[in-house]
Amino acid sequence: MNTRLFRQASFLIILIIVSGLFIRIHHLGEESLWLDEGHSIRMAKLPVSQMVEEIAANKHPPVYFLALHGWISIFGDSEFSVRALSAIFGVLAIALLYQVASLLFDRTTSLLAALLLALSSFNLFYSQETRMYSLLTFLSLGSMYYFIKWLSGGKKWASVGYLVFSTLLIYTQNFGFFIILAQNIYLAGLLLHPRSRSGTPLKSWIILQSLLILFYLPWMGILIKQILTMDSGSWSVPRPSWKGLLYSFKCFSGSFWLLGISLPLAFYGVFPHPAGGDRGREDVVSARVITDRDSERICFLSIWLLSLVLIPFLISQFGSSIYVHRATVLATLPWYILVARGINRIRFRYLRLVIVIVIIGFSLFSIKEYFIK
Repeated sequence: MNTRLFRQASFLIILIIVSGLFIRIHHLGEESLWLDEGHSIRMAKLPVSQMVEEIAANKHPPVYFLALHGWISIFGDSEFSVRALSAIFGVLAIALLYQVASLLFDRTTSLLAALLLALSSFNLFYSQETRMYSLLTFLSLGSMYYFIKWLSGGKKWASVGYLVFSTLLIYTQNFGFFIILAQNIYLAGLLLHPRSRSGTPLKSWIILQSLLILFYLPWMGILIKQILTMDSGSWSVPRPSWKGLLYSFKCFSGSFWLLGISLPLAFYGVFPHPAGGDRGREDVVSARVITDRDSERICFLSIWLLSLVLIPFLISQFGSSIYVHRATVLATLPWYILVARGINRIRFRYLRLVIVIVIIGFSLFSIKEYFIK
């Protein structure tokens, strides 16, 4: 990318991040804390040893509560303060999604994906809530970022980054395991593909996954106990319906109107370009892409998305219900990249501009509705 394009991209991503920050701190401390937020604060105020004991009897791992414990000790426990931690991770996620998308596609797609996240009323809700889902979103992006870097050849630091983010991820919320599952499904697909098998570092990946299991061993027994008791009492999760699945995608988009726009764009983004590449491929921000083949990048995003939505949904249909609507916030990330790619593949410049303006307008309306409610 030349200097002018780099400056333009830098200006636009800064503008998007600042806009996302403004939206996330707007009215941040005005609403009273609700039940789950109060639970988070109560847990975070306990001495660390007692906190870990109580968390072990709960359904969530400890990282978020430990982070909130340290945050409250420095900044206090006002409504604004305790929610600000989630807002910060929500803003950082915008910047990190831009970086992840840049490893896969061109500059414009990356900017559009970041814009969709910045204006997402669904993500806004969790960025203004004293719960772990904003942190979970940020950590899942970090895990995916270093996974892609690792596949691209940056073994040493990418391995360290991957282990740090992935360990924190699965110690934050159990749904984080579906991110690890998506990575393993994709890598297994590469191993089964004759053209990709030779370049896939299987031994290194086995070592990484073994270390991840090793780091999680202290909590493994607690997780097993939680799984065995998940259908009892207040831990029971309602079995999702197909209508509920559609509702999740409506939330990803912001409204049914936006879903009507986003869904065809996402499908358009899924299908490989006839020429095997993207329009404006010369604008790629980073030379480190997950693959030179367009179909494999799309396959990666599809696995990422479906592992967080369809797999939990199917498990919930045939086994214990684990489909937690709020945890599907992680699926918004590949969804926004696919929608952004669909927009960027439209060849008519003014049509692309109109679509972006319409999406911004509907998104701002959804945000307005969110603040009114």
